[in-house]
Order: sequence, then C-alpha cells, then structure tokens
Amino acid sequence: MCIRDRDITGPVGDENNDGKLDTTETWTYTGTYVADTCEDVVNTARASATNPCDPELRIESLPDSITVDIFCECLKLTKTALNETVERGQDIYYNIELCVNKCNFDQVILRDVLPADVELVSVDPPASLSGHTLTWDLGNPYDRCFNAVVVVRVPIVNMSYDMEQGVQGEGFVNIHNDYDTHHEPKSITNCAYAEAYVYAANPAANLEANPDDNLKLMESVSSCASSRVVDPGTELKRREFGSGTYASEELTRVRMENKSIQSATSLSASHKPTTFSLPGGSSITYGSKWTEKSKGINYATGATMTEEYTFANKIDKERVVDLDKNGSTMKTDVTFTGTGHIGVLKKDEPDSHPKVKPTYEATEDYTGSFRIYEMVDEYGSNVRSEKDVDGYGYVAVDKHVSNNQRTYESGTCLLYTSPSPRDRTRSRMPSSA
Repeated sequence: MCIRDRDITGPVGDENNDGKLDTTETWTYTGTYVADTCEDVVNTARASATNPCDPELRIESLPDSITVDIFCECLKLTKTALNETVERGQDIYYNIELCVNKCNFDQVILRDVLPADVELVSVDPPASLSGHTLTWDLGNPYDRCFNAVVVVRVPIVNMSYDMEQGVQGEGFVNIHNDYDTHHEPKSITNCAYAEAYVYAANPAANLEANPDDNLKLMESVSSCASSRVVDPGTELKRREFGSGTYASEELTRVRMENKSIQSATSLSASHKPTTFSLPGGSSITYGSKWTEKSKGINYATGATMTEEYTFANKIDKERVVDLDKNGSTMKTDVTFTGTGHIGVLKKDEPDSHPKVKPTYEATEDYTGSFRIYEMVDEYGSNVRSEKDVDGYGYVAVDKHVSNNQRTYESGTCLLYTSPSPRDRTRSRMPSSA
C-alpha cells in the first residue's frame, strides 16, 4: 500500500514546535487510503532517524504492520414471489435467500416487512414478529446461505351497504351517486432487508448494559417482490339533474363478498323553470331540462350497460339493475320526451383490449316521445335481451353478435313500434379455448 504525502497529516505531539523529536515527545501521523479492491489491506510503518552531526549515521526501526479487512459486496439478498397474480382469499408464497460470502461479521440481521394489507399464514424457519416485521438474528453465517419461506394471505373484504331513500318536490335537482365493489390495493409489494455488523472499539459504550452500542453497520441490502391482486368488481354510476317537479325513490344494496350491486329506482320528472330569491332583492332562475344517466360496469364478466335520457321535458321511469361477479341484469320501463340512448357491450374476455371485437354490442338512440321496455341479461358467455318500443320521432338501432350477425334500423317516423309483442335477441358466445 502506498500513501501519498498529501494524504498524511502530522506530526501531532511536537510540543515545542522545533521540528525535532525530543526524547520526551511522542509524534503521531495519520494516513488516509481509499480501498479500490475487495482484497485485505496491509499497512506497514517504519521509523528512521539520521544523526544531524553525521548524516551517514542512520538508524531504522523494525517494521510494524496492521491488516484491514475490506468488505466488498458480502451480502446477496434475493426475494421472489411464487404468485405473480393472486385473488382475494388466496395465499402468496415468498422465498427469501440471503447469502454471505467469505466475510467475517459479528452479527447479521434479516428483516421482512409485511404489507399492512395481508395476513401472515406461516414462517419457516420461525422468526420473531413485531408489528408487521419478521426478524431473524443469524449471528455470523460465514460463507453460507440462509433460506426462509413466508406465506401471507390477501384477505377477503366483507363489507355491506344498504340505502333506501325517497325525494319529491319542485325546484332544481342535482344527484350524483356512485357505487363500487373494487377494493385496494391492486398490487402487493413485500420487501426484505439484511444488515451486517461488526464490533468496533468504543470506550464510551457500556457493553454489559447495551451491547448493541458497540456494533458498527458494515453493509446493508434489500430485495422486494410484487404480486398483482386480481379483484375484478362492479360499478354503478347515476346522475340526475334538471329543473321542475321531481319525485324519485331508490333502494340499493352493495355486497363486497360477491361483488354485487342491486339497485331499484323510480323517477318522475317534468320540466319547468324555477326561480329562487336571493338576499338583496336579486334572484336566480334554473331552466335546465332533465337529464338522467345510469352506467353499470361489470369488470368480472366484461359487460357494460348504459342508459341516458337528456334534454327531456318529461321522464317517467322504473329501472332495476343487478350486478355481481357472475353476471348482469338491467330492466327498464321508461316514458320520455327528449333524447334517449341505451347501450350494451359484452367483451370477448373480461380483460380484452378495446380494439378486440366484442361478442355482443347494441346501441339504441331515440329523439322524440317514446315508451321503452327493455330487459338485458348476461351470464357467462350468454346474452339475452327483450325490447318493446312505441312512440314517434327519430330512431337508430344497431346490434352486433360478434362477427356473425348484425341488425340495423334507423329513420324518422310518425309512429314507431318494435316487433310485437317484444323484440327478443338471444346470443350464445362460445367460450374461447
């Protein structure tokens, strides 16, 4: 090892600052060296003196050496999750491997910090548990590997919600109701940490009372593993706003266990402007026509059902929506004057890309005065629909069954009646292999 002059400081101890080492003095020099390899460093020092009266007379001390152990990437920590995807109620298996190369440590600690959203099932070998942290004290695992298996479970969330309400009156109305059976998180990340310590000379430490005070951290590593939580749920979104007379009732039940949303609603609304007095003699007038929108999304089956009525002078409607992880049903009986839209989409697979052709798609648009009864039921790979429509105005209906069948009709009519007694559509989509 070679230390440059500029990396040496000293001497310390030249009490009379004469630059000469007196017999009563002890000089101390400090050298600094940055290790650039993983090999141990041997530091050797020698002292020599020259007679100022006779420069040829020179004496030299025996060498004195010290070896410094260089720790270089001694710890290798790997954590893997055997389940890349998991459903609620299932277990995630984690393998943890910590390898210590040929490095001498006095203490190696391995910790596994569990996410707050999981339940601990088992640990092998056993570890101490404090809060959400598992700890193994490995001592000095010189030149060997330690393996552990941790099993956690993503719990099933059992939450229920029931709501019943009724409103009637005259004025301006704005309603915004959303129901959602999704539950966070969408992924689980679990991290392990390893730390290696050596005992360092610390005269101020009380080793008997606090032995850890004399430990010096030499190296720390971490490793994380993630699993995606597959938890497709259902959503129901409702919007109502407008000015005039208004009466509505709603009965809704939400169950997280089977991702179900059941909603039965009735609405009777007639448009007319309403004026409200404000302080200072001013007033405000609302003249918005009625808008009523509903959208049910079933991520478990890949179905979406949409119903909208806008710019309406009058809406009288009863609707039942039933969504769960097995299927979706929508029944609606509505009379309106304005514009209406009903849409049904059934994806080829629940997670299909939007560019993939759906197995069933239907869109209906109406402008005028109509009465519509419609029922749509999807379960598994089946879709069933029934429809009964009469009224006058503009109509456009377009239905697709995969790439095999399509029906389309549009026009402006003084009187429009769908095939009697009801327009029935049944489609059976073969499951993909």
